[in-house]
Amino acid sequence: MTSKRHHYCISSFHHQWLRQIQLTAPHIKIQALIGLSFTAPLDWGDYAFDTDNARSTLIDESEVKRAKAKGKTTNLFTVNTIKDMQRFMSWSVDGIITDYPQRLKTLALPHLLSSRQTILQVKE
Repeated sequence: MTSKRHHYCISSFHHQWLRQIQLTAPHIKIQALIGLSFTAPLDWGDYAFDTDNARSTLIDESEVKRAKAKGKTTNLFTVNTIKDMQRFMSWSVDGIITDYPQRLKTLALPHLLSSRQTILQVKE
């Protein structure tokens, strides 16, 4: 019997739980959600995770640049307007999580052809 290899990614606002998973199952990819509050500034903590999924309505370009300078991956959720998608793509975010992948596809396709940047993620 051939076993299928599964790829998992766990993303959560509960960073303590994510740290426990990192210790007990380091093969599982972890992505920290930041921006639980709709109004409080983003708490990047100590940049302990390789990837942060940040609330798009709370982030600015300087935060994306700071995370990139630390070698971190930054994905934004939930980005649904073409205008916002274009703005965040111009900031070179690593990923966009959206409810409307068809909108992002038209913007991302030319970009994907010229880079290896991960742009398209679908929120289910």
